Amino acid sequence: MDDIEQDARLAQLTAEMAWLRRLARALLRTDEAGDLAQDTWLAAKDHVPTDVRALRPWLSRVARNLAITKARARQRREARERESASLVEAQSRPNELVQRVELQKLVATEVLALADPAGVQVLIGNTPAGSDVRVTVLRGATPVSVTAKAEVN
Repeated sequence: MDDIEQDARLAQLTAEMAWLRRLARALLRTDEAGDLAQDTWLAAKDHVPTDVRALRPWLSRVARNLAITKARARQRREARERESASLVEAQSRPNELVQRVELQKLVATEVLALADPAGVQVLIGNTPAGSDVRVTVLRGATPVSVTAKAEVN
């Protein structure tokens, strides 16, 4: 493509910018619409379709795809932030951490006090409500059966 043809396509693309901004506002209805319009224009600048009569449908498809990509990225970021916040919250409660360590110490002491601690499997997990800790001691169990039991519980 020569420079004159490229300049003509960029001029046509620039002429569609107002329409592209309206489309972006219709797709997002947020303050990110301007960014979507600009990102669409930048993507189109390098890959303008050869049939300029199909420019608006093509731009519409590019904008929709970019909006979906941005939404997915935002959802992943928000999920990471929620997970991170819950970890910080859990770490900010030292009394719960102390209780958990004390429970682990108690379970370890009791298991070691058994006559044959090597033949004992201990499962520690949350109850369905998620608040209390459930401790299950299985004598003579294999790791496979303990895993299966844990999956059922």
